[in-house]
Amino acid sequence: MSCKHEAFEASVRVARIEDQGRFMAEIRITCANCGKPMQFMGLEPGLNYDGATVSLDGLEANIGIHPVGQRPNPLQKLMGYTVKAHN
Repeated sequence: MSCKHEAFEASVRVARIEDQGRFMAEIRITCANCGKPMQFMGLEPGLNYDGATVSLDGLEANIGIHPVGQRPNPLQKLMGYTVKAHN
């Protein structure tokens, strides 16, 4: 009988990119019952400090993060706020 994947475990690590002064959230999700990893869909592979990407195998989502107030939030971007200098 195959697993129906009804319960999940997620792990989140924060990577500090020292030479860039940036941070990335690294997210993995597995089925809590059978241990099968879940693949992230709809993200492009690669590295983007200001967006979301996926590892080449699709098993880890990587999302650029920063302390609140350091960059415009999504609502501020819609209202036309800009930041002229950042790390």
